[in-house]
Amino acid sequence: MGYSNDQIAALFAELEAELKAIQKVRVELEAELEAKAEAKVETEAEQESDNRIKVDIDVRNGNATIED
Repeated sequence: MGYSNDQIAALFAELEAELKAIQKVRVELEAELEAKAEAKVETEAEQESDNRIKVDIDVRNGNATIED
């Protein structure tokens, strides 16, 4: 026993709605992941900058040693 055209159309509409919902969630998750990755890169860059400033201050104050 097969499905009627109306049943097939209803199932197809349900699948389309589910697909759109999944795509929406995927886009939201990708945006969130991208924002987190950008924030991490920014934090790492700030940390690197802070470290360079600290080394520069130590060198200027004569508190730095050169290690081989």
